[in-house]
Amino acid sequence: MLWELRVEQVVMLTNLAEDSKVKCEQYWPKSGAKEYGTIEVRLTHSKNFTNYIVRYLELVKDKEVQKVTQYHYISWPDHGVPSSPWALVEFEQRVSALKKSTPLLVHCSAGVGRTGTFIALQNILQHAEQTGQVDIFSSVVKLRQDRLLMVQTAGQYEFLHVAVLAAIACSKATLHISNIKYLPDNQTLKNEYLTVCSVISTLSRTKEEDNNLEEENVNESENVYENFKTDLRNRFPTIVPSDKDRPMLSCEPKDNGDYINAVFIQNFDKKSRHIVTQLPMPTTVVEFWRLVSQYNVLVLVAFETDTVVKDKTVSKFAPSSAESALKCGPFNVHNLSYTDDNLWDEQSLQVQSDLA
Repeated sequence: MLWELRVEQVVMLTNLAEDSKVKCEQYWPKSGAKEYGTIEVRLTHSKNFTNYIVRYLELVKDKEVQKVTQYHYISWPDHGVPSSPWALVEFEQRVSALKKSTPLLVHCSAGVGRTGTFIALQNILQHAEQTGQVDIFSSVVKLRQDRLLMVQTAGQYEFLHVAVLAAIACSKATLHISNIKYLPDNQTLKNEYLTVCSVISTLSRTKEEDNNLEEENVNESENVYENFKTDLRNRFPTIVPSDKDRPMLSCEPKDNGDYINAVFIQNFDKKSRHIVTQLPMPTTVVEFWRLVSQYNVLVLVAFETDTVVKDKTVSKFAPSSAESALKCGPFNVHNLSYTDDNLWDEQSLQVQSDLA
C-alpha cells in the first residue's frame, strides 16, 4: 500500500505491545534492511524524542527507491488519552510542517480511537487556519460518516477539545474571538459525544470504558483535594500540582512530609529534566533546598526575586551579594561569587546540609 499509493509520511499512534498484548506487527527493521515480500525496507536513521520517534525509511523495489518518514507517537494509551495535550500538539505540528502531495497514512491498533482523534485534530486545525472557524462536533460527525467509531470514547472526545484549544493558543492562525469558546464542562462534552454517536447510530462506549473514565476523574479529584489540604505550603490555593507530575521529597524524621508545590516539565528529548516551582515561602524554604539537594539540581533560574522586599509570602533563600552565607534550617548556603549584570544577576552557590 505504501509503495502503490506513494505514501511518504506515516503516523503511528500505538506501541507494538500494550498491556502484554500485541497491538501491531513491526513492519520496519530494527536496523539495516529487511525484506517484506517483494519490497526491501531500509532503516537509514532515527531520532528519539520524549514522546515520539521519527524513523527515516527507504522502500526498494526493482532498483527503485521510495523514501518514507514514520512518526511514531509512543505516549498514548489504548482507549485512553495522553496526560497532556502539549506533546501531541507539538507532534502534530512536526507532522504537518512538511506538507506532501501524497496521502498521509495514520494508524493505531484498531484504526479508530487514537487514529480518529489525531485526524480530527488535524482537520479542525486546518479548517481553523483556512476559515477562522472551529466546529469540533461537525468534524467528528463527518469522520464517523466515513469510518465507524472514529474518536472512540468520550474521554478522547473531551481530550480533542483540550488539544484544539492548546493548538490554537500556540498557532499562527487568526481566529475571531467569538469562535473560540470556553471549554465546556465534562458532562456537556459527554452529552455532546452521545449525540455524535446517535447521529451515526453507533454507541461505541462500553460500560467498562465508562467506569474507567469515572474512576479516572474520581482519582484525579482526590489527588487535587489532597493537595488542597496542604494549602499552607501553596502560595495560591488554586495552583497546585497533581500527584503524578510532582517530585516527591524523601521524608526525614523532623520534615513535613514529601510535599512541595512543584512539577516536572518534560524537556525536548529527555523526561523530567526541568522542575518548576513557586518562589520559596517562609514555611517552605527548607523544602525548597531539600528539593534542590535530593534531585541534584545544579542550575536555578529565579524570577521576581526582588518581591521579597514587599511580599511577605516570599522568603529569602540565598545570600545577597554582600553576605557570605545564609542558613535555611539544616542547609547552609554559601556565596562563592556574585555578578551583577544589567539584565540579570548570576550567583555561584555552595549548599551544605546538616542532615545525616
